[in-house]
Amino acid sequence: QNITTKPGYLKYVDQNNDGVIDAYDRIVVGGAIPDYTYSFSINLSYKNWSVNSFFNGVQGIYTYPMRIVAVPFWFGTSVSENWVNNSWRPDRTDASLPILTTYEESANDIFAYSDFWLLDASYLRLKNLQISYSLPSELIRSIGLTNLVVFVNGQNIFTISKMKDFDPERNILQGSYYEYPSVKTYSAGINVTF
Repeated sequence: QNITTKPGYLKYVDQNNDGVIDAYDRIVVGGAIPDYTYSFSINLSYKNWSVNSFFNGVQGIYTYPMRIVAVPFWFGTSVSENWVNNSWRPDRTDASLPILTTYEESANDIFAYSDFWLLDASYLRLKNLQISYSLPSELIRSIGLTNLVVFVNGQNIFTISKMKDFDPERNILQGSYYEYPSVKTYSAGINVTF
């Protein structure tokens, strides 16, 4: 807090208890290197049906939303619905976001790096799911085939993450979120063996 602090601004903690809020109150919280990186598969078969899945994820990784993502009116951009509906006002003092203002007016008071802006980018994603059916051999032998499998496949089916607005599987150090997200892809096909 300083002489420019106003109602609706963020409040910072005096971590070293010296009665002054300054750079000496900074602490390390979170990080861009995950605590855990993991993946696993679940493969099931029943009679002629088969379901194969592949999951991957990271746990304990954090990022800062910056620029157009987090700051309203960033270089003439608009303001997000979240800022409109959840920013502090005199009649809404329990709001989840600070007062609606510009970066130029309050860069050091509101938009300074703090754990308020830090986002947990941990996620679990179903990267691939394939469902297949093998036609019975007595049906396909009559047309000269030894095997015929029909399948549907999906990639990036769903993601569980606290980051709801952006793809957590991205360059975590790129705070602008401009990278193209992982897209959902669906396909179908037939595998034939003569």
